[in-house]
Amino acid sequence: MSEMAEQVAIRLRRVKKKAKSVHIHISYSRIESKKSINASKKINPTQSTKQLTDHVLSLFRSKYDGGAVRSIAVRYDNLIDDNLTIYTLFDDIETIEKQRKIDKTLDTIRDKYGFLSVQNGSMLMEGSRVKERSKLVGGHAGGMDGII
Repeated sequence: MSEMAEQVAIRLRRVKKKAKSVHIHISYSRIESKKSINASKKINPTQSTKQLTDHVLSLFRSKYDGGAVRSIAVRYDNLIDDNLTIYTLFDDIETIEKQRKIDKTLDTIRDKYGFLSVQNGSMLMEGSRVKERSKLVGGHAGGMDGII
C-alpha cells in the first residue's frame, strides 16, 4: 500500500496538485466471502508523500480485518492547485517545508536517473512490488507517471 501511495503522490506532484481526500479500494480473493472495501477520508490539502502514505495506511488499517486480497487501489481526490497552502494552528510549518523540499529533491533525482534510483528500504522486503511494477507497461503499473 505504501508503495502505491508513494507512486500516486509522485504523479500528483507532477501535475502540480494537492489532494483533499484519499480513497482506497480492496478486493478480496474469490476464496473469501467478504465484500470489497471502499473507504475514503478527508484530509488537509497535501502532496507530501509521507502525509499521503500515512493517511492511506491509517485508512487501510482501520478497515482491513484479514483475508486474501486480489487487488488494491489508491486514489487521491478533490484536487486543488499546489500553490494553495492551508496551515492549521497545530502544523509545524518548518517540518512541512522540509518534507516538501525532500519530496521535490527525490522527484528531481528520479526524473534524471529513473524511478528505481532512490527508493525506501522497504523495497528490499520480500513482498515488495516496486521493481516488478516498474517493468510493467502502461496502465498495468498505474500509469507510467511516477515510475519512469
